[in-house]
Amino acid sequence: MRRIYIALIISLFWISFASSQDYFPLREGNRWAYVMSNNVQLTVQVTGFTEIDGVRCAIVESTTDSATGTVTSREYLAVDTEGLKVYISHAQDQEVVYNPPLTRIKLPFVQEQIWTSTISQADTDLVTTFEALGKKQIQTNLGTFQCIVIGSRANLPGQTSMMSVSYYADGVGLVRQEMQIGNQSIIASLNSANVKPTEKIETPKPAEIRCPNCNAVNNSSAKFCSQCGTALNASTSENVQEGIIVDVNEEATFDLYKSSLRKLMFYKPRNWNVAELQYDNGVNVTSIVRPDETALVVFLSFPEGEDVNDSVSLSETCIDLFRNNIPDLEGDNIKTSPDKDLTTMDISFTEGDAKGIGHAYFFYTDRIGTAYLLLARDDIWEQIRPTLLNIVSNIAYSTQDVELVMNIGITLASENLIAEQEQIPNPAFIIQKAGKILPEEIEFVSSGLTDESITLEIPQGWHLEGRSLQFSPRERELYFLLTDDEILKNCGMISKSQMIVPTQVTTSGVINSTYQSPPEILSFVFNYEDIGTDMEILGEIPCEQLNTVFAKEAENMSKLRYQVDSRLIYAKYQNIVTEKIFLGIFSVQCITMPMSSEWEFSIDGCWAPENEFGEFLPLFLKISKTIQITKQPAQNDKEKEIQILQQLNRNFLNSIADYPQTFTEYIKINQNRNYTSWMRSQTTLGQGTWIAQNEGAEVYQTNSWGIENKLDDTDNLPYNKASFIDSREQKD
Repeated sequence: MRRIYIALIISLFWISFASSQDYFPLREGNRWAYVMSNNVQLTVQVTGFTEIDGVRCAIVESTTDSATGTVTSREYLAVDTEGLKVYISHAQDQEVVYNPPLTRIKLPFVQEQIWTSTISQADTDLVTTFEALGKKQIQTNLGTFQCIVIGSRANLPGQTSMMSVSYYADGVGLVRQEMQIGNQSIIASLNSANVKPTEKIETPKPAEIRCPNCNAVNNSSAKFCSQCGTALNASTSENVQEGIIVDVNEEATFDLYKSSLRKLMFYKPRNWNVAELQYDNGVNVTSIVRPDETALVVFLSFPEGEDVNDSVSLSETCIDLFRNNIPDLEGDNIKTSPDKDLTTMDISFTEGDAKGIGHAYFFYTDRIGTAYLLLARDDIWEQIRPTLLNIVSNIAYSTQDVELVMNIGITLASENLIAEQEQIPNPAFIIQKAGKILPEEIEFVSSGLTDESITLEIPQGWHLEGRSLQFSPRERELYFLLTDDEILKNCGMISKSQMIVPTQVTTSGVINSTYQSPPEILSFVFNYEDIGTDMEILGEIPCEQLNTVFAKEAENMSKLRYQVDSRLIYAKYQNIVTEKIFLGIFSVQCITMPMSSEWEFSIDGCWAPENEFGEFLPLFLKISKTIQITKQPAQNDKEKEIQILQQLNRNFLNSIADYPQTFTEYIKINQNRNYTSWMRSQTTLGQGTWIAQNEGAEVYQTNSWGIENKLDDTDNLPYNKASFIDSREQKD
């Protein structure tokens, strides 16, 4: 959207590669490598020669490998008696033809000599002033060199000036460059070089052609005769409107982009460009830009710090940052959540005669602050908005290496495979079958925990233990365990819900691990409570597929930006005391917010020895109907919804038993759900999905994000898809 501003940045970076043939040897194969203070690795190489308007020019390519990804820029340079001149620059899919050629170094070199260059584009002039500052000795990793010093300043109306000081050594080339872009300083220093002397390049006079009509002599680059106006080259005489054509089909084709920062991955339209910038204070800025620069998504991440302590301060910091380049940028319709972990606003700004609009979202968690800006020219906003939402719903940022996070998720999924069986048991069908059986007539007694947080009817002689604890204002636990034998735990039931704030310090009696999927936390708790070990999942079903009320409450939580993963799990394990094989059915739910370390889980279910489970299950259903929980007052909408979900989880097995229709068909849960459950807790994927849904789009959330079905997924989309029609239709 700011073509001339991008051209200004490109121009500044390329100023350094201009000198006479002695100070920048133009020989094919010559190569220079630089280290930069912003961790960019820069390589410059002469790749060949070509003719431009009859002038033999060296092709000089510059490749960066860093926060900007791997990007190659190119310039066509030639030297004559006046100095080194640039004929064409090509960078970031933009080509600038200099007419007349741009003189980068004046020859002979005279201290304090000043010259200027002007590029006119889109009714805006980019003026660069060069000055020969003198000579200086410079030390680099490659050695010490006597250099000439060239200074430059690039000015664009309404933008921050960009300054550069470059040092060139005779027969070597550029050895050091110091750049100042606004408040950011960047230093590039020569690290290695493979340079041979310049081949003698004669600069011939431009070729001439004669007009077929009047025989007048014209320059070979002329399109029309200077005398009679006859077209000299019909194939190039047609005027072509300046601009970039955007293929709509290209916007529908999304490719995976992996940032060199290693913390960021996302899917983007194939022909969209990416620019990344990392600041010394840990702030990262990534822009995903439409080729014609009429629309873009900007993603920013901010580390924890005193300057950013909630989404409000985060939004103010971001807007101030953007106003440095877009002074008239305005935020309107600002809304902030009660706990200040989310702020949204509408964005507007002008650029020349064009008006830009968009939406901004600012998230703050205990791990990091993130911001998403969706921007476009106002006349294409509605047209391009679905593409912008597809981009944001596929941004995966992590505070650590995101590929490492992905690999951990793949490993966790692989470790929780459902056991191979000839006939997979349907947990819902097993419960419904038990619900039709009358349990054995036994004597019941009233019981409960000492703090009266839980009351229920239990078989006489059974053992009840449990606790209701508040570890901190955010950490809480409600737990009870009912067994026929306190030691052997042959037949029993469990209800456990806990809010977890992970720490590095192990606390006795407290679970403080990072997020785990339902199968993982079930196995973890059984080991933790000394119930059983070596758990194996026999079958599982998403709870929302079995209960419409459960699905509705999970949807309500997603509107509050929380991810709910609830499953009905049928498992077997080894009893710790008897070492015999036991069976159990459990309703397990895990709740988390993307990029937050805090999470919650609830486990409700029962178990018995393998040969007794069918007889015990009806008794469990009878006991669970008597459970009464003393509710704590909800402090906010989130706590209210969580309490509802926890109550649904406690009653879930009975709701399945009483369901009027029989669950005959077993929908096997995809093992990739373990992977995506992990990814959405450890990266920003859930934030982008929420943004798309908040914008009114439906989002198909793939179960194989980024891994292209490596876990044997039948889903053929490796990325989320957002649209304003039924997203499920997009799967085909």
